[in-house]
Amino acid sequence: MLNRNFLITKQELILFCKEIHDTVLDKGFEAGFSLAQEKIREYPSSDTLLHNLALQLQGLLATAGLAEEEATAYLDQIGAWYERLTQSSEAVIRNGACFMLASRAIADGQFEKAQEYLDQMPNRNDTPDKRMLQATIYLNQNRAEEAAELMERTLLTSVNDMQMVLYKL
Repeated sequence: MLNRNFLITKQELILFCKEIHDTVLDKGFEAGFSLAQEKIREYPSSDTLLHNLALQLQGLLATAGLAEEEATAYLDQIGAWYERLTQSSEAVIRNGACFMLASRAIADGQFEKAQEYLDQMPNRNDTPDKRMLQATIYLNQNRAEEAAELMERTLLTSVNDMQMVLYKL
């Protein structure tokens, strides 16, 4: 049933995520995944729902004990959801999706693809996770000097931030 309101409340989302968790534990990953797909069809424009379910299912998949080929099919669908979320109007969701896709690309040895996702994220000093991923890409591309420079800048920023906090205290 397509929900005409297109909005899921925070409380409904929390309850549904618990239902997904319980379903996976009681009936298996496939049952939980199917339930999630039904809810996504019900709320097709809810980036918040899609983002939360992608994160939750990816975490549950890691502990599901499925064969690699079976897990890959689920990971591919979750990856497609993240791809869709890279176009979200909500910056937090968009950046989270890019981060997850960049992480997966790095794990798969696809460093150019990882760089494409990373480039979609804002360049802000308050996103250390992006800098760590960037350093990982550099290291895997035999660009150790660039990785070291980035980590030195990250360390200097962290030290300056800590000095400011201590001064304020």
